Amino acid sequence: MSDLVVLHSAVVAVVGIAAWTDARSGRIPNWLTLTTIVGALALHLATGGPWGALLSVIGLVLGAACPLLLFWRGAMGGGDVKLFAAIGALLGPELALEAQLASFGVAAFLAMVMMAWRGTMFRTLQNLALTLVSPLLPESRRPEVSTELTSTMRIGLAIFVGTTLVLVGSHSELWA
Repeated sequence: MSDLVVLHSAVVAVVGIAAWTDARSGRIPNWLTLTTIVGALALHLATGGPWGALLSVIGLVLGAACPLLLFWRGAMGGGDVKLFAAIGALLGPELALEAQLASFGVAAFLAMVMMAWRGTMFRTLQNLALTLVSPLLPESRRPEVSTELTSTMRIGLAIFVGTTLVLVGSHSELWA
């Protein structure tokens, strides 16, 4: 088994534990994310020298950048941000961004399923359109956006599924 398969298996284990704890408690524990970040930096320094450590740091920063902006807007939890940072530190910049994009795609799909299940999809999409258009209108003509349909969604599962799909896809040579 190659070192890369072992590393990717470890990533799947970390995001799997995070998804499980997020589903049970709504939290992704610091002991999981922070020890993963420290371990990833140490691993990449030991195996790749300063260049490996630098790629790990770049992956960490890029992995955390977009989720951090969402966190500052109140749209994402801090545990999710640290989990994306840990994924970036382990996988490096390219796979970190791919995993993040896939995770957000899975989260969007799950959100639509949740809205359809609750029967709130049309009204929620209408609110989204109003939210996007409202800043473009004069203040006197801005419509009131209903907040009664706002809800939260834990995205640990989406991060697990998205990251796992990217990693499985990156090993296409195993499926040939």
